[in-house]
Amino acid sequence: MHKNNFFKIFLLLLFVVLIACRKDQLLTDSSAKLNFSEDTVLFDTVFASIGSTTQYLLVYNDHNRPIKISSIKLAGGSSSPFRMNVDGVAANSLNDVEIRAKDSLWIFIEVTIDPTSDQTPFIVTDSIIFETNGNIQDVDLVAYGRNARFITPKYAITFPDGSGLPYSIIGDGSPCGTVIEWDSLLPYVVYGYAVVDSCLTLKINPGTKIYFYNNSGLWVYRYGNLQVEGNLEHPVLFTGSRLESSYSEVPNQWDRIWINEGGTNKINYAIIKNGLFGVQAEDVQFDGIIGDAPTQLTLSNSTIRNMSIGLLARSFNITAYNNVISDCKSYCTVFSQGGTYNLKQNTIANYWRYSQRSTLHFL
Repeated sequence: MHKNNFFKIFLLLLFVVLIACRKDQLLTDSSAKLNFSEDTVLFDTVFASIGSTTQYLLVYNDHNRPIKISSIKLAGGSSSPFRMNVDGVAANSLNDVEIRAKDSLWIFIEVTIDPTSDQTPFIVTDSIIFETNGNIQDVDLVAYGRNARFITPKYAITFPDGSGLPYSIIGDGSPCGTVIEWDSLLPYVVYGYAVVDSCLTLKINPGTKIYFYNNSGLWVYRYGNLQVEGNLEHPVLFTGSRLESSYSEVPNQWDRIWINEGGTNKINYAIIKNGLFGVQAEDVQFDGIIGDAPTQLTLSNSTIRNMSIGLLARSFNITAYNNVISDCKSYCTVFSQGGTYNLKQNTIANYWRYSQRSTLHFL
């Protein structure tokens, strides 16, 4: 190759490398500001002591040159109930964070609220402060807190396959015949199974709200009793523990209400939603024999929806009237292995919308 041509190619390659490696000059104009996807990051009701879901904030650099954020910090610092993660870095504050031209920055935020003595929802606030070229901008953080009564497992059943079922006993140690009452002053949050033991009664008063964690439920053990005493103005709510609006009608967030034989059970004016099975009523037949003990459930004025199966009964005596059972992935109702079922003025309608329903039979 001719020396002159070689020299020209070398100069061209050097120019390309220098251009490629040149860093755009930072925008330092004091009038340059950031833009945000939200001016307020809002958390729906969060139970005290339980961490929230993760929310996010996008920080935009709409300018044609990169910009350096001198500092990003939580106003409350280390004492803030909020936590942030800036593009993968978890910290209360970060310095010298650069955003390229026409690019953005992700900030992920969570909150854990300390319990208080309040019986009504309360507000917890903070803000994220951004300092850029001498400009101070902020985005508000707002969470609605709610105190609750927590029902947590103390025991566990271990199955042959090695899996387990964690549970607690409502009124553990109470003498036979005791009536345990749940009131509406604070909601209940259940982890694992809350068990109504033999010869005990759980009475749930009007307006009570019960929230179940994933795979959790209420188990009325054989010879126990459940009395749900809602009314038209104040129904009793059974639902999942995710309170964000996006989860308000999402199924399979908890397990079921499971009622065994030997009791006279009543559910009146209840809303049961977003679980796997709404109510499962069955003689568990530990001895292989269906006995003469009452196996009764009266279900009235209630709504069961967004379940895999709404009402499942085996060898039970059920009277159901003025209920709505709807929007179930498999079946709204299943009655099997005998029993007596007296249904009056019920609406059973399936408008499941989360997937294609393909169940053909029940085993």
